[in-house]
Amino acid sequence: MNKKLKIYSVLFVVVIIVMLVTSVFKFEKTSALGFSEEKLEVTNPPAGFTPIIDTLGNGTVITHNRSTFSYEVNVVPRKHPENKELVSTVRFPAAVSNQTYLVKMQKVKLEVPTEENKIGSFPMWFGSITGSLTLVVIVWMLCIVLQTISRIRKGEIFVADVSRNLEKIGFMLSAIYLIELITSYTITKYFINHIILAGHYIVFKNECNIMFLLTGIALLIISQIILMGKDLKEDVDLTV
Repeated sequence: MNKKLKIYSVLFVVVIIVMLVTSVFKFEKTSALGFSEEKLEVTNPPAGFTPIIDTLGNGTVITHNRSTFSYEVNVVPRKHPENKELVSTVRFPAAVSNQTYLVKMQKVKLEVPTEENKIGSFPMWFGSITGSLTLVVIVWMLCIVLQTISRIRKGEIFVADVSRNLEKIGFMLSAIYLIELITSYTITKYFINHIILAGHYIVFKNECNIMFLLTGIALLIISQIILMGKDLKEDVDLTV
């Protein structure tokens, strides 16, 4: 077994272990922002969220929705005062019992009017940059995939070029996962430091597609197996 194959095999096992560990533990951090009061309630939307209604001269009423920014974040509940919980209760007139549930929110979508957005533009431009980088990697990878398929269709399997191409594809798939992970973690950490959600902590949860990384490392291993097959084939040809 060559050196690279050993490294890639160990890396594959490490990724599996890390994936199992991260599926159990949550990475959370308390916001450094201070606050004097918090409320989580069902109420009429504040003025900044209500649609703008214009009445034309002919009496026609036109409704314009306000422009908003929205963010999706993972959350865990903080300990409510006096051991209170967020509860959903539905009463049925003719039923013997009601339906009552404790509500444990795990992921929420937050909206804020554009003119009142105090979060800043960092999440938007950082996400745009990493998204563009991911797109470049994907296009480059597809070109290499097509080139590799062309070589394989010609019967050229155990050759150095195919091995190198599979290795490149493996690195690119792994890079896509890492870019997505870094983007998610960085933006979530930014939200943690800039957003306070009543009764809840914002937490980082790895929701990136782990199959990109596992497939990438698997291709790295296969690339070295092909390289070993190439060397074996050359030895057999020399022997014959």
